[in-house]
Amino acid sequence: MSTSASKVLAELRSDHRNLTVLIDMLDAEADRLKALEDPNYELLRDIMLYMTGYPDVVHHRKEDWVYAKMVGLRPAMQRDLTRIERDHAEIAKLGTKLLNDIEAIESGTVMRRFDVVEDARAYVNRQRDHMRWEDEKLFPLIDSLKAELDLSEASSNVPKTPDPVFGPKVDSGFRNLLDAIRKDQQSG
Repeated sequence: MSTSASKVLAELRSDHRNLTVLIDMLDAEADRLKALEDPNYELLRDIMLYMTGYPDVVHHRKEDWVYAKMVGLRPAMQRDLTRIERDHAEIAKLGTKLLNDIEAIESGTVMRRFDVVEDARAYVNRQRDHMRWEDEKLFPLIDSLKAELDLSEASSNVPKTPDPVFGPKVDSGFRNLLDAIRKDQQSG
């Protein structure tokens, strides 16, 4: 496998590990909401600001670009690429809906808990299903294409935005989220 393909695949896999941490935290807060406990709405908002800002804008675009390069090598993979694009659009729509729910609650709008829980579950389940499919099916295909897959143009074809939470420098707006992640990881 080319160094560039190895690097891009490592970045995608790292993103998936980080996203799993946040999806698990989101799921736990949805459990609190369902149990009629008070969830941490600030944490929910921060998670969804991150999810709609980084994965939807940077991570998914990188995946789309990689998969388009793969289809260039193996046109029969077009069906998989179509699924990826559809998944990314659906995840973005579900994420925006959930973020809107959370922001509405924070602004004092009365919302049914059941609806917010359902929106959170829909988002969590769709994200998990999508990442599992990529981890099990598409990422191994990147591995299988080895040196044929030239991703050396990645730096000029995918967004250069660094990860605002898990990257080298934490964006000041996400410091509370990072603290919550660390606390969650320490508590096991």
